[in-house]
Amino acid sequence: MNRLTIEQERDALYNAARRVGLDAHITYMERKGDAHTCAEKLMLNSYRKGMPYKSSYLYCDTMDTCFFFDHDGHACVSVSASWRNGAKDLGRPIREALTHIQKMLNAMTEEADQWLRGGRDERA
Repeated sequence: MNRLTIEQERDALYNAARRVGLDAHITYMERKGDAHTCAEKLMLNSYRKGMPYKSSYLYCDTMDTCFFFDHDGHACVSVSASWRNGAKDLGRPIREALTHIQKMLNAMTEEADQWLRGGRDERA
């Protein structure tokens, strides 16, 4: 797979997040030391200086996700979660979160494919 530039990855994450109804705040991982949450630390296997990523709790109290593109340009997510018996996130909220994850990964892939096919205007 061809690689997107850092700027194209940022735009693909931004557009994908908006398409699936998440806020479109994109963060950059400038140094490995910038990783603070468990989900951010899981991303470090694909670390590149300045890599953009989208963090979200996906409307769950105890779940943290980071959406990003790996070294090969594939849409990825890292997930960190912790629940105790009876936690209100278990059940429907976690199923909805998994659905959001799949929608976001699909949207990221579609956005990246548009860049790679030349369907995105560099000035947009």
